[in-house]
Amino acid sequence: MGVDVVISTLGAPALATQTQLADASSAAGVKLFVPSEFGGKMDGNMGHPVFAIKNTLHQHLRDKGLPFTIFCTGLFPDFVLRS
Repeated sequence: MGVDVVISTLGAPALATQTQLADASSAAGVKLFVPSEFGGKMDGNMGHPVFAIKNTLHQHLRDKGLPFTIFCTGLFPDFVLRS
């Protein structure tokens, strides 16, 4: 397909569908998957259902061998970066 990177920008209601997006990306030969990871670092945090969904996706990506990068933007970067 000629796609090197897939950047997911899905919101919280659709996060569970990222597994299918990752599978399709892998099947298409994508070299890097960037999951929707807005906010702070949450690896291993299971205190909220959104964290569990994201951690499950991270493990799925590892199991598939699909390289991925997580960008943690921190809490409310739009307030800090406003001019």
